[in-house]
Amino acid sequence: GNFVYVFCGVNQNDDDINCIERLQISSSHDLTERIWKLFEFSQKKFPVRAGCRCVALSDKEILIFGGIAEAVVGGYSKLKGIFTFNVESKRIIKV
Repeated sequence: GNFVYVFCGVNQNDDDINCIERLQISSSHDLTERIWKLFEFSQKKFPVRAGCRCVALSDKEILIFGGIAEAVVGGYSKLKGIFTFNVESKRIIKV
């Protein structure tokens, strides 16, 4: 299928999030046929982040790295973690 993935970011309450969303695009590109799927992970397995970068490693794996997260004391801290997301198994693994 034709998919677009959206990684992490900030929600409507201005909180950093760690979910991955997938938009299925129909072959006719009819916007009324959009289908969203949400993948959620525990913060222990995949910490919240905004501004991360992603690159396709293959048809099945996407590399996710960097980003920022709100610091405990205020402000933001840069994140160094690297993860892979398998689009078939929907598993995220720290590299």
